[in-house]
Amino acid sequence: MKKTREQLQMRNDKLELQIAQLQELLNTKIKARDSVKKDIAEDERKIRTHNLCTIGGMVYKHFGDDISPAEFENMLVYLLKIDEVQRYVSRENHSRQARREEGLNEHTEHNKH
Repeated sequence: MKKTREQLQMRNDKLELQIAQLQELLNTKIKARDSVKKDIAEDERKIRTHNLCTIGGMVYKHFGDDISPAEFENMLVYLLKIDEVQRYVSRENHSRQARREEGLNEHTEHNKH
């Protein structure tokens, strides 16, 4: 049976309304996702800021609160030339990397279940 022009127009109007509703829903979901991304970025910024302040506090504690960034960098360069310090830093970097990878693997396994 052939549909009349009026039936086709009604079908078209209904589909356009459904599309508009879906677009509105999609826009709402996009805004929610963007809000979550913003919250994650804010949390990460707070963690970085806290870490920098903590490290800066340790620098002041051990090297004095009057040390300049250039002086501290010179001390680090000097200390990092010492073989034993190089080995220690290398071991610590590898350990942190292994812990990060293990944490990622645990997170991935947890999401599979």
